[in-house]
Amino acid sequence: MSNPTTELLRIFGVGGANSKSGIRVTSEEALKISTVFACTNLITGAMASLRVNLYKRMPDGKGKKKAHDHKIYELLHDLPNPSTTAFDFWVMYIINLLLTGDGIAVVVRDGNGAVTELWNVPSGNVTIHTNEVTGEVYYVIKDDKGSEKIYYTENILHTRGMRFNNTSKSIDPVAKAREAMGLTMALEEYGGKFFSNGANTGGIVQIKGTLSDDAFKRFSDSFKAKYDGIGNSSKVMFLEEGTEFVKLGTDPDKAQSLESRRFQIAEIARYFYNVPLHKILELDRATFNNIEQMNTAFVQDCLNPISVRIEQSIYKSLLTPAERPILYAKFNTNALLRGDMTSRKDFYAVMIRNGVFSPNDVLDLEDMNQYEGGDVHFVNGSSIPVDRLYEAYVKDNQGKGGE
Repeated sequence: MSNPTTELLRIFGVGGANSKSGIRVTSEEALKISTVFACTNLITGAMASLRVNLYKRMPDGKGKKKAHDHKIYELLHDLPNPSTTAFDFWVMYIINLLLTGDGIAVVVRDGNGAVTELWNVPSGNVTIHTNEVTGEVYYVIKDDKGSEKIYYTENILHTRGMRFNNTSKSIDPVAKAREAMGLTMALEEYGGKFFSNGANTGGIVQIKGTLSDDAFKRFSDSFKAKYDGIGNSSKVMFLEEGTEFVKLGTDPDKAQSLESRRFQIAEIARYFYNVPLHKILELDRATFNNIEQMNTAFVQDCLNPISVRIEQSIYKSLLTPAERPILYAKFNTNALLRGDMTSRKDFYAVMIRNGVFSPNDVLDLEDMNQYEGGDVHFVNGSSIPVDRLYEAYVKDNQGKGGE
């Protein structure tokens, strides 16, 4: 009872998950909202597809290379544990971070303290405590059978969301978005009921005289069977003598429910997930002129903050103090900023011509094989410093009466 499940809270109707619209909104219920599912599926898929690389800084301080020989590289990039691929691991880890404010995984170490496996843990199964005497943080994790086990920080990979201070819990994103999500679910429920009622959305059947109970039941069953539901909409009604149908339903478009749903899509996507609307195929206001800028904004405002949070969690929890000056983890979000083939060609040409990129740097960015000698940097020979031009001019004019 000290750590009740979402299902138990739902049974007793407690936990403060009800919105003002009367709809109960939890992290699991939130995924039933198409916009929430689309945004979280987009973000988790994009992040997991980028792959996490472990890099080693070069001794001379110039450049880096992938640390393929380190065990953590394989765990982050390929196989965190024998049962889970890296893609699935990061999808689960990030979906928990997005919906609960915490991404948590158990770190398994060998007898020498080296990391050997990473296992995801649903954030809802974890309670975080602080020892009042020592100030040490520890985690109580409940498994599927209800058994609990204590883990200390050295055996936990924990990425936190937004917090007010170091001691407070991460802010629950769904709790903060509960009213917006509850309204969205209420609008969807309203729309579903409107269409399920078909032609008989709110009406009165007027019958002259009085019907017996049997006659009323027969007429009601017959009326619903013939005209109720979306499959029976627009049918012509044939009513018995003396019966009149008065429609009282309100058109959902006139009630602005459709416009409200559009607004809720924008509110959830932009304000709670920083996802441009065109990324979830809401293209009403998108143009070919601004989509490239919005793609860049998606990487900078949505994916980069998440990637930095996770990268720093890896630095803190998986690397030893001796490894931290040498190794670091990195999501290659720059791969998402590459333009079309023509734009990339022009960009690479300028970077090689100015000595910034080597040919092998370009091949690496394009996931192509490098070649021997491709690490040489070139500079356009026609570009020389202005002061050298002046020196050449003076030398050329000496003895000719020039100044």
